[in-house]
Amino acid sequence: MAGKSTIEWTQVTWNPVTGCTKISAGCKNCYAERMAKRLHLMGSKHYINEFAVTLHEDLRDMNWIIVGGESGPGARPIHQEWVESLQKQALKHDIPFFFKQWGGTNKKKSGKLLNGKVFQESPAFAAIGT
Repeated sequence: MAGKSTIEWTQVTWNPVTGCTKISAGCKNCYAERMAKRLHLMGSKHYINEFAVTLHEDLRDMNWIIVGGESGPGARPIHQEWVESLQKQALKHDIPFFFKQWGGTNKKKSGKLLNGKVFQESPAFAAIGT
């Protein structure tokens, strides 16, 4: 998890994906890949696959799961099985699940339906001053 977030509606964020797909010559000397290999050698459970794109599904201690694919030029695809797995884990652990979008170069065309349903759950918040 990130230590502190500048996002106004949360204190911390967590990205359940590690790794990357090399897409250009600029990736030849990737510092993140070197760090991933180092963390793998050090036994970090999040880098068991070194730099391969990997979804981590340890959702314990999460208050809210928000999922969304990248959008715009150069957006990488989001895999349906990743989204379904996170939704099932959220349900299993009684964590509100919000699916924002499939993403892509035309996010409105891609939509936000997951298996025919819209998931826009949010945690219950206590009213300020009560």
